[in-house]
Amino acid sequence: MIETERLKIIKPTLQYTKELFQIHAHISSTLYTPAGKHHTANDTALMIEYWLADWNNFGYGYFLFLDKYSHQLIGSGGIKNIYLDQFKVLNLYYRLHPDKTGQGYAYEAMQSIIQWIDTIVGKEIKMLIRTDRENQKSIKLANRLGFVNDDTYNDYIAKGDIFYFKNR
Repeated sequence: MIETERLKIIKPTLQYTKELFQIHAHISSTLYTPAGKHHTANDTALMIEYWLADWNNFGYGYFLFLDKYSHQLIGSGGIKNIYLDQFKVLNLYYRLHPDKTGQGYAYEAMQSIIQWIDTIVGKEIKMLIRTDRENQKSIKLANRLGFVNDDTYNDYIAKGDIFYFKNR
């Protein structure tokens, strides 16, 4: 669906359940994940089905990130509708295989997804990156993508959460 210099960013499919499970079951990939790691491939298959329901309902959602040349799954991420203080926001999510972090893939993918979503969703809806205050890589990415911390929401959903917003 979206192509970058190094990535093919595609709608989720159960074809990649095993590979995605390996990411979502990895301790370092899920260190800051409120839901924790997956214990079985069925956990991951159910997650993919949930993601596909968002695609069916809204026409957007979470993607899978494939290396453009090897076609290997290296991560996932995208946009999900959530409500914060009764206002709809577009929550950004991203997760990479630990071997692929620190190489600019998350920035490349999320920047492309943000540009794509801007063409199909009204720009009056704010974007959000919610992360753990200890997750320095995610904080750095949020800043690089132009998101700004709003400390009035810190600890709003879970203790240790911080919220970065971007007006579009």
